[in-house]
Amino acid sequence: MARFILPYKTENNLTDLLYLEQSRRVQKSGGKFKPTLEDLEAEIAKHCHVTKDNIHLIRRNRTQPSLPVGMKIAEYLNVPVEDIYYFIPNPDYRG
Repeated sequence: MARFILPYKTENNLTDLLYLEQSRRVQKSGGKFKPTLEDLEAEIAKHCHVTKDNIHLIRRNRTQPSLPVGMKIAEYLNVPVEDIYYFIPNPDYRG
């Protein structure tokens, strides 16, 4: 089945937001606890009812989440979905 190529792609800044969450938790614990990115990915995966690998692939921009998963990630991080995902021009688009 042929893919329909759109004039844009989506990317995310999930890694940056996870670093912010990591810093927030370090401050909250007084420097006693620093969760790894893998810990945070596992928590998000559980919240979204998907696998850790799925969240890892989303974070690395290897795959795009479904709308419900994207919204659940935003809910978990307590940010608007627009703060996570953004559009970029698609160099493969020939329109």
